[in-house]
Amino acid sequence: ARSRSASTVCTAGMNDLHEKEIVIPAASASSRARLFVPSPNEQVHSFSWSHIVGRKLLGPDPSSSFQVLSTSEQPMNISLKVRTADGFEVGADLHVEFDMTAPVGVETLLKFNDPIARIYHAFLADGRSIGDSLTVQMIRDGKHTDLDAIFCNKGTYKEGSKTAKECGFNIIAVRLTDLIIGRELKELITNEKDSANRTQMELQEKNQRREIHKLEMEDKRNSVEEEAELKRMKLASDDQLDRETHEMKLASLERKLVLEMHTAQAENEKAKMKDNDVLAFLENVKKLDVDMTKFLTSAAGSSDVLDTINIADFLKKRFVK
Repeated sequence: ARSRSASTVCTAGMNDLHEKEIVIPAASASSRARLFVPSPNEQVHSFSWSHIVGRKLLGPDPSSSFQVLSTSEQPMNISLKVRTADGFEVGADLHVEFDMTAPVGVETLLKFNDPIARIYHAFLADGRSIGDSLTVQMIRDGKHTDLDAIFCNKGTYKEGSKTAKECGFNIIAVRLTDLIIGRELKELITNEKDSANRTQMELQEKNQRREIHKLEMEDKRNSVEEEAELKRMKLASDDQLDRETHEMKLASLERKLVLEMHTAQAENEKAKMKDNDVLAFLENVKKLDVDMTKFLTSAAGSSDVLDTINIADFLKKRFVK
């Protein structure tokens, strides 16, 4: 007798069973666990399938045979060997979730002795074709979106999905847990990274040298411009100085001319004053009814008149020869 839970698979039909063998009928989801008692001419069918420990497939073990099939989700961890389109080998660790397709006919369950092993090997076969769409660039760049589009897509595993369906199972989801890079590919990526780093460093050094050269040229240009500006300022200063000196000389000449004019005017005024004094003297002498001829020709008068005439320039020029 076997007690059952509502999670066991529902089967019907006895045509493909061996004589006197039965599969325990499943209870509905709402029924309670109940005791199943086979009749005297019946026995419960035992299943003996391969199972996976870690990521390694172990063959059927009679000591691990079972009679009740669970319809709940089951995990399967698989390690695939994938050769990329570039010819490099990588390892892909997958976590596959699957369950039984409900309802499952007895014929489907008994069609293959070991469906787990068939599904496992079908996924391994898919690993050989997955590499056609996988490139080193995807792995090197670490684009999870591109990698997930390949490894986490159920449609990628055509053989695995097909075989699971044939055996009465349904692939629910596939998840990539790890991507193992081979030695050759790892060396290639390392060399490419080193080369890229060297190229980047060389580029940075070139950029630095270019910047330094640019700064030097800018400094030279600034020096030339500053020197030219100094020369221009010096020339402008010299021109300004020349202009100012010329203006100062002109001003000096103008002041000198004005001074000379004032001096000449003063001399003229002084001479006029002297002439006026002589004329006034002679007028006064004449008013005294002095004979001017005698006065001018007498020794004393002549002497006085000559002294007076010498004072007046215009009379000196007229009377003294």
